[in-house]
Amino acid sequence: KTCSRLLKVEQENVRLWIVMGTIQQELGNQEAASEAFEKALALNPQNEEEFGWLVDAGDRSMDWITAIQVLEKLIELTPDKAEWQAALGMHLSRINDGEGARKAFEKALQLKPDMNELRMQLGLAYLQLDRDQAAVDTLRTYLSLSPGNARAGEMLAGAMCRTGQYAAAVDELAKLEDARAEDVGLNLEYIYTLLRAGQARAAADLKATEGAPILSTLFTALARKHAGDPYRPLLDTLDSVEGDIDEECGGVLGTMFFFFGEKDAGEFIINEMKALREEGVTSMRVDIVLARAYMNVEKYAEAETVLAKVSEQYPDEKYPHLYLSTVYDELGRFRDAERHLKRCLELNPKDAEAMNNLAYLYAERDMRLDEAEALLKRALEIQPDSGYYL
Repeated sequence: KTCSRLLKVEQENVRLWIVMGTIQQELGNQEAASEAFEKALALNPQNEEEFGWLVDAGDRSMDWITAIQVLEKLIELTPDKAEWQAALGMHLSRINDGEGARKAFEKALQLKPDMNELRMQLGLAYLQLDRDQAAVDTLRTYLSLSPGNARAGEMLAGAMCRTGQYAAAVDELAKLEDARAEDVGLNLEYIYTLLRAGQARAAADLKATEGAPILSTLFTALARKHAGDPYRPLLDTLDSVEGDIDEECGGVLGTMFFFFGEKDAGEFIINEMKALREEGVTSMRVDIVLARAYMNVEKYAEAETVLAKVSEQYPDEKYPHLYLSTVYDELGRFRDAERHLKRCLELNPKDAEAMNNLAYLYAERDMRLDEAEALLKRALEIQPDSGYYL
């Protein structure tokens, strides 16, 4: 009502019309929202600052959907504006809409081919969609125009591995020596690529990068094994290495699977871990890495078999229980998923992650919503800055 009164006085105020459109969107009045945005555009269709303010407001509140709806309306009214297409692609990427992002980035580049930074984002969308050769071609073009970008080089190497171009991927990662010295994940990806290219000797001789101590030890052991060097002493001490296996698997290994292919890299890790177990290596962390790889390629029954044994052998370890809850949820075994999350909370009553997961488990089944809300409020008290819990 206040906004309506102000608009009677300031009918030419673009920002007021934008605010009115936003309010109508929040109220679910899409037709009224569209009318307000159309009025704002009619007053000043090229005012990027005002409409950028609206999109930024959605970003600050992590309301990606509102920002996307605004951008889609702007594109409908000004379809030849590459910047709106680019912004839409970025926002669709944030909600993991790879196909929508691809279309927006491709359109933006058709309208404005010199927006080279978008080629990196487009390459990322192609990877998400498993359009691997398109990713190779796009990222090569990006790097020809903007050489030296380590992240783009990493993505290109990943796309090359996905298409079986292992030697070319090695050459690409070899250019990133300085970056590899600072980025343990990139260095481990280099070891992986060298092994896939049949260059085990180079992998075994590679200097270690600081960080991810568990996976660094494991990958070094794999490189030494394939090179014919002694490697079992490293595996014998793997479970005593100081580090966070969940953080390393979620960060380093997760990034590798995404860039280098969940199926290609995932199956390689699965085969390597299974070979270690078959030769008599007994390690909780080898089992955890194997289970995480199974989960990445959606072989949940196989992951359950591994994790069930680990949770029995190490009943006071959180992560086997946490991963089992995810596996059982995927397998439709709600009671088992609930049981393992409750076990996490028995081990640590202040485990905000387990609280969030249990609340989500209830919420997605539309059950025990009061308990779910209480769990989430408690999780936010423990980690108030978590956007996921919010």
